[in-house]
Amino acid sequence: MAETDGLRAAMIAGDVSSPDTALSTVELPVIREETTWVFGAAMPPAWRLAVWQGPGATLWWDVAAPETDLGIVVTDATSALPWISEVFGDAVSRLLRSPDDPSAEALAFVRQTPLATAARDVALARWRQAWWPASREKLVPPLDPRLLAAERADALDRLREGATSVALADTAALDSARHDLAAAERRFGRLDDHDSHPHRSIGAVTTGAEPAPVDASPSDAGVVPSTGDLALHRAPERRRAPLSGTFPIDVSLIPHGVVDAAAEARWHIAFQGAVPWINLEILAAPRFANEAPPEPDLHVSFAEINAELTLTDGAWRAEQPVPLHVLTDPPSDSTLVLYLPGRETRRPAPDAAELIRIARERLVAPTSPSEGEAASRAIV
Repeated sequence: MAETDGLRAAMIAGDVSSPDTALSTVELPVIREETTWVFGAAMPPAWRLAVWQGPGATLWWDVAAPETDLGIVVTDATSALPWISEVFGDAVSRLLRSPDDPSAEALAFVRQTPLATAARDVALARWRQAWWPASREKLVPPLDPRLLAAERADALDRLREGATSVALADTAALDSARHDLAAAERRFGRLDDHDSHPHRSIGAVTTGAEPAPVDASPSDAGVVPSTGDLALHRAPERRRAPLSGTFPIDVSLIPHGVVDAAAEARWHIAFQGAVPWINLEILAAPRFANEAPPEPDLHVSFAEINAELTLTDGAWRAEQPVPLHVLTDPPSDSTLVLYLPGRETRRPAPDAAELIRIARERLVAPTSPSEGEAASRAIV
């Protein structure tokens, strides 16, 4: 397969690229705990953490400041030594070979080689795929799946081509990124270096032909609409709503990208006949172009309510009767839990406001092709 598939992201982005830190050096504090070496300050929370893992060591970057805030955790120095000096220079490998513990104020001068930049770019591309906070509420567009896959493939290819150690050549991950790129291009059209991608319809096949029209309905369009146009923000039309409010949402039990990164659960109670019903609405995450939204078996639990949610008009909705006492004691101070029946995996609950702040900074000053393309669709 042609190596250029993974490089199309840079072609499309023009002058948008990751910061060049190949010649820079970062000072990292060093401690040793028995057989584990820790370079760098304390790790950020998991949702702000970009990670690359090699034999015997894990490299991490704080996505809020990846050029300067990074670290290394070495759990097996023997396995890490053959490759880690290629990535960060000799200072790290000299310490790992030392039989003595570092002093209390020891610093390692870590050189950021082109391989370190490539490993960081792999980690950041994976972070974008896992945590990018697409939000209609806060006008953060979703990222182009083609560029996400191309960024991963490009960075993994740079690691493979630039390294002498086989530990840095993750062929399976590179094949997976190329497979994802091919699948995304079949869905949305091919990325070409002559295509002025940010100025064309996202769903067009990029072969020089006129772009096909894209359905820009708010429920599935890649372009972020005004929040005032969304059904979630219109007042209920059918029924009078004597009680209403919002709840924070616990999203730790559901996959990323199902609900809007900034959405709260909006509720109102109204009568159907003589029976009070509660109506819930949660804004769905925006989807790139006219990509089909995910359709998990999404359920909600809070107070005395357990209900299945359905996706209609860009929002997850549920309604069901509630006991009469909720009229005098309505839900308050509750956290609404979203879950999938049978799914036990819990992921870290992110700080939505902080994630969105980071994303909006990237839309103003993009650090990757996918962020640059999204910036062309953002209202910042």
